[in-house]
Amino acid sequence: MNTYLINTLYSLANKLPLDFPWKETLKEAGLDLRTVETERVILSPKDTTDRICFLVEGQVEVRNFSLEGKRNISAYLKGPQFLGLVEYLTQRRQHLSEVKTLSPAVLIYLHRDQMEKLLAHKTFHRYFLDYLAELTVNTLSKHSVERAMDPKSLLLNYLYQYAKHSSFPVEIQENKQNISDLLNIQIRTLYRYLRDFEDQGYLLRKKQSIYLTEENFKLIQNALKVD
Repeated sequence: MNTYLINTLYSLANKLPLDFPWKETLKEAGLDLRTVETERVILSPKDTTDRICFLVEGQVEVRNFSLEGKRNISAYLKGPQFLGLVEYLTQRRQHLSEVKTLSPAVLIYLHRDQMEKLLAHKTFHRYFLDYLAELTVNTLSKHSVERAMDPKSLLLNYLYQYAKHSSFPVEIQENKQNISDLLNIQIRTLYRYLRDFEDQGYLLRKKQSIYLTEENFKLIQNALKVD
């Protein structure tokens, strides 16, 4: 499985059932949740891959590493999400990414025997199969969409993906250089695109910060032709 596919799997925004009784299900399985503060690394390449980090609540930043050791942001995710799932299922020796919390988070680390316990729970088993199925469909869809996008549309799509599960107004907290690296857009070109987006009403800028209001977000939705 190549690195692009790994990154794509991590960066999906899956339509997860927000009303699923996660805490009750985990409690029934005899598992304990833990709360983690902001700016904490919850998964890294140094960790063993014999467990999955299941993010129940909270927002995280996923970073991957090139062969030269360069670190790039590959996704922003909100719970519920399975982190480290690909490495776990493919039995890799180390994780390909580092995951850091951007907000207080509720999570649990699931070892193989604990996953088997959960999968014995009919509701969780059905959910997990649905999760994997949608993961596969979205991977193919996302790959096709991104290949068809020009750099400016990729940046607009990045803003959309960043904001779509957030409360407004949303501040884009990632620095410009990281966005430039993530989207493979030259930094000077990135600043030009941001100025254009401000003129078109897609975002607001205050000094060095970028914000999206609900009105900005709707304009982006219309431009990208997404619901």
